[in-house]
Amino acid sequence: IYTGEDTLSLHDALPIYHYRHSHYLVTQVFVVLFLAAYSAMPVATALLRAPGLSAWHEGILLFGVPLAGSGLQMPLVGDLEYGLAWSALVGALWYFMLGGLLLRRREPANALLEQACLGIAGVLLTIAVPLAFGALLTSALWALEGSAVLWLGARQGRPLVQAAGLGVQILAGAALLLDWDVLARRLPVANDAVFGALLLSVAGLFSARVLRGVAQPFIAAWVPLAWGLLWLFGGAVDEIQRFAPAD
Repeated sequence: IYTGEDTLSLHDALPIYHYRHSHYLVTQVFVVLFLAAYSAMPVATALLRAPGLSAWHEGILLFGVPLAGSGLQMPLVGDLEYGLAWSALVGALWYFMLGGLLLRRREPANALLEQACLGIAGVLLTIAVPLAFGALLTSALWALEGSAVLWLGARQGRPLVQAAGLGVQILAGAALLLDWDVLARRLPVANDAVFGALLLSVAGLFSARVLRGVAQPFIAAWVPLAWGLLWLFGGAVDEIQRFAPAD
């Protein structure tokens, strides 16, 4: 911006760059009210049987609100300890509540909206875990969450939910592998690496057992079985190489 004598950058001109921590309360209240209002609109429209429900089935309207909320929360609470973790957890609980309201009605017309709310809640809850905990606990909670989601998908006959459950378990394995070299290993067997590998193995074997009881599973039972055995024997071999004498 040219003023005749001085040239100001766009950074200095836009009000958004003049945010200070003293503005936190009023800004956070606005953001929370904004997100709550727009995320509740499709649920209220469905529960009140108001016209225009089909418009909320558009992906941009339905999933844009949590995406916008994540983008707004990051600069607000990113420098606070566990700020992002708490934001993700509160968002997950909010969407679980919205999905629960729809579940109580059990109307087929609301099935897509119900699944979307519960799906968003699950994603936010999954994101909250690594923001709050280390690799071992993150992996453990994700493994348990993935096996529970897969079990739920098998019980309800929902193929995509089954796939999501296995996907969360794979993410749990990736989270553990990323910090594999820095896990506590002071004692043989009784250490974080063995404990994490064992949890992933149990989750995989449990998932394989669940899928064996499904008439036409979306995922073959041997896939989580192989995943569980890989962690069981892979973790054991790594532990032997680390602690047993070479001869």
